[in-house]
Amino acid sequence: MTAKRMIEPNWSDWVENAIRAADDTLALLPENADDQACADAERAIAMSFTQGYLMMFHGHADHPDWVPFISFLLPSGAINPDTSYDICRIDERGVYRLSGYRGTVQLLDFQMTENLPGLADHSGARTGGINADDLTLDAQGRFDVVLSAERPADFSGDWHPMPPGTGAILMRQVHYDWETELDARVAIERLDVPPRRPAADAATTRQRLEYLPMFVRRFQNQFLSYKRQVRDLGPPNELHIRVRKEKGGAGQGGGMGGQVMYHGNFQIAEDEGLLIETAIPERCRYWNIQVTDEAHIAIEPLFCQSSINGFQARLDSDGRFRAVISARDPGIPNWLDTGGHLHGGILGRWTHASDAAAPAARVVKLDKLRDHLPPDVTFMTQEERENQLRARIRAVQMRRGGSH
Repeated sequence: MTAKRMIEPNWSDWVENAIRAADDTLALLPENADDQACADAERAIAMSFTQGYLMMFHGHADHPDWVPFISFLLPSGAINPDTSYDICRIDERGVYRLSGYRGTVQLLDFQMTENLPGLADHSGARTGGINADDLTLDAQGRFDVVLSAERPADFSGDWHPMPPGTGAILMRQVHYDWETELDARVAIERLDVPPRRPAADAATTRQRLEYLPMFVRRFQNQFLSYKRQVRDLGPPNELHIRVRKEKGGAGQGGGMGGQVMYHGNFQIAEDEGLLIETAIPERCRYWNIQVTDEAHIAIEPLFCQSSINGFQARLDSDGRFRAVISARDPGIPNWLDTGGHLHGGILGRWTHASDAAAPAARVVKLDKLRDHLPPDVTFMTQEERENQLRARIRAVQMRRGGSH
């Protein structure tokens, strides 16, 4: 005879809360949202339960560990396909150590922020950050830095102040050449508490599980509300600069230091494309452009060329970058493939750039595209396109080492 459990979780209430979280998320879509947009949002909801589990059970402030909360497998929050994201909660009163190997990625950035998506109504403002290139590196590219409110007594090594109000850290590794760049290897540990962490007791485990629907609601509210703000910037097929603010600036902060982003929405027909055209800043450490769906999910970043960065892009003979956002192949190398979506989002980044302007955008008929391009622009054959995409797929899988 099986022994009766002393405490039964109330799964009926949990399911009802999960349903309400899903309904609240779908309510954030525009009133005229079509079936594709609703399906994209439903997918985002499913992803958020996975992300919530990772956030609830890993990467705590007392016993930190990097949590890959968005990735090629979890591309919500408009994941930048060039970037690997790892997050961890931290306590502004704690003493933390970051150590490891810089690698050869284009950028390695540690953003400090007030909170993390899903753990509050908003993840809050950026409180500070560390660019790994400002750390002391040895001959092998290794670093070792302590992060705390005050420098520890008798400590003479690399130290970085913990900004007041910091509750989390987000590590970004930004790749340019996906095939050859080597990832950083970074450890995070807290030095002012014992390293051992006992397994969570039953009450703690159930408390974390009960929070999951709230996590989904908050996580999706943040990103779909942000998507609504982008829609409010102006009509579709226009691009607008949005500068992220540091803590204390106007509006909510966030984003990587030294980065200017532009946003917009595309709305096209099957036989149309949105032609993007821009000069490249004289100095720019990193830039890219990508497309997303209406739920702020990166459109198929592995099996579609839905993003292009400054290393991958082909510039025309006049030095300008031209790309076409379209649901079917426009023929030019810089195709931003919507994966069949006829409407969605656009965002791009200029990082550590000498200037930063939003590119020009205009809708063109695909069969008239050549009329809008310089005469020396070359078009790709189907075989060349497939080879281009296969190279991308291989690079992604090798870059992530077969994991996330």
